[in-house]
Amino acid sequence: MQILKQSTAVDVLLGPFVDRTDGYTAEEGESPCVLLSKNGQALAAKNDATTPTHDDAGYYNCELDATDTGTVGTLVLVVEASANALPVRHEFQVVEEAVYEALFASSAPGYGTAQTGDTYALANGDHGFVSIQDDMDTVLTRLVGTIAAGTHNAQSGDSYAIVNGDHGLVSIQDDVDASKTKTDYLPSATAGASGGLFIVGANTGAVSITNSSGSALTLESTGSNGSGLACIGDGQGSGINASGGDSMLASGIYALGNSSLGGGIYARNSSGTGMHVVAAGSSAHGLNVSGYGTGSGIKASGGATDGDGLELAAGGSGKDLNAAEIDSIVT
Repeated sequence: MQILKQSTAVDVLLGPFVDRTDGYTAEEGESPCVLLSKNGQALAAKNDATTPTHDDAGYYNCELDATDTGTVGTLVLVVEASANALPVRHEFQVVEEAVYEALFASSAPGYGTAQTGDTYALANGDHGFVSIQDDMDTVLTRLVGTIAAGTHNAQSGDSYAIVNGDHGLVSIQDDVDASKTKTDYLPSATAGASGGLFIVGANTGAVSITNSSGSALTLESTGSNGSGLACIGDGQGSGINASGGDSMLASGIYALGNSSLGGGIYARNSSGTGMHVVAAGSSAHGLNVSGYGTGSGIKASGGATDGDGLELAAGGSGKDLNAAEIDSIVT
């Protein structure tokens, strides 16, 4: 029986056609009318319209098209007896394309040989039936042993197998405690808010800084013409409200110019007094100024438009100017 590929045109060789009288003489001038039965169904003329042609020794070449081979199963081909020749019968087996290719294609491994993707190719292999059975036996042995002993041996992948290890519960607790020790010193307020950490930008709330040794706050500007401290009061409030210590030399503000032309204090007001000094204590001086070396205690220059260098007004019975020694007065 010849095997044919489903839905594929094919040429088949029919014969031999022999003389109906002696039963052996080849009949070479026939025009066979071919009938087909597909998988046991009724005979019918083949779909391909080509009439078989004689090849040699009573054998004829017959063409079948894709319709003729379109049904999987047995394909019976018959030619009825003619005036000169006996009837001819052939039987073929039509198989699916994949089966045919596995059997007859170029480098075909043969049908039933393990192919890529065949699930049965792994049977009894690394993950086949025998291997699966072995794995199940291992699992059952462990379960039975665990139940009998009331214990469980740590298995690969058990999350509790690394407890108290490098990343176990004890190590994690130590890490948490170390972090808490550091975060306990952080304020609970929002950063930038009152009582919170200082941030770059606007901060709200009053700030109190205390230092038991040295300066409590040191500010330095390294920008071009930048101020170390810029303060703005509100209403009758002072831009800077400073109180000195208890010592006689302790000043509320100690200012030191940083160049030969730079003053320790530069006071300027667009309207009114550039610096307003008022003594608060009994018999205290509003302003106590001492020169250094050949420098003057006070060096005053009048304004460019008829301004006085120094204008003094006495209080009560006091003098406008009380000097221990005056070498000369130029008016």
